Amino acid sequence: MDLMEVIQQRYSVRNYLARPVEAEKLARILEAVRLAPTACNMQPFRILVIPTAGHEKELGRIYPRPWFAAAPVVICMCTDVGHGWTRKDGKNY
Repeated sequence: MDLMEVIQQRYSVRNYLARPVEAEKLARILEAVRLAPTACNMQPFRILVIPTAGHEKELGRIYPRPWFAAAPVVICMCTDVGHGWTRKDGKNY
């Protein structure tokens, strides 16, 4: 499958299975994120892996859609601005 096929076939999931995500699959996703290119390879982000069970109320305050906390796991990417690469003109990446 080429990039255009992937783009054309994408969709937004709004219905999740209630089964846990296998540790191997989650590890593979996180490894792909770790290897993704960033400016000067600074990787100015933090990743939170949040199991949703027992956290539905808190997750509802973050994003109040019923399907959001129905996923077994939420992966949250947080920018760490202080650790990004900054150009000479002050632009932070």
